[in-house]
Amino acid sequence: MNGIEKITGRIEADAREQASAITADAEAKCAEIRADYDKQAQDQYWARVRDGVKTCEDRVQRMGRLAEMEARKSVLALKQEMVDAAFAAALQEGVAAAYNAVKESLTREGFTVGKDILLTVANRNCITKAEYGCEYKCNQCG
Repeated sequence: MNGIEKITGRIEADAREQASAITADAEAKCAEIRADYDKQAQDQYWARVRDGVKTCEDRVQRMGRLAEMEARKSVLALKQEMVDAAFAAALQEGVAAAYNAVKESLTREGFTVGKDILLTVANRNCITKAEYGCEYKCNQCG
């Protein structure tokens, strides 16, 4: 049985060598695959980080532009308010100046001028109380 045991021992030793070689090869392939997937995972991680940073930067820029636009709108609204106030003041001054000019002109022509002035344009005569309920009478017609 010595011969059979030697043959069996040799087959067994060859099988163990082959198993060890296969195991070593498998472990090497596993390590290579693991390293490859680790690299892919790292690449994806950093790609997502870069995308996140870019998204944040874009959002900050959009918010900055929005803030600038809102500031411009506020300034324009304030300018419009100031223009409206200036126009209203100028209009008031213009109306007052025109009223005073008409009042002076009518006073020179002999009219008594009160708060409301009603005149006919065609003949510049005073509108009588009977016609329109005017409380004022001109000095010429009493």
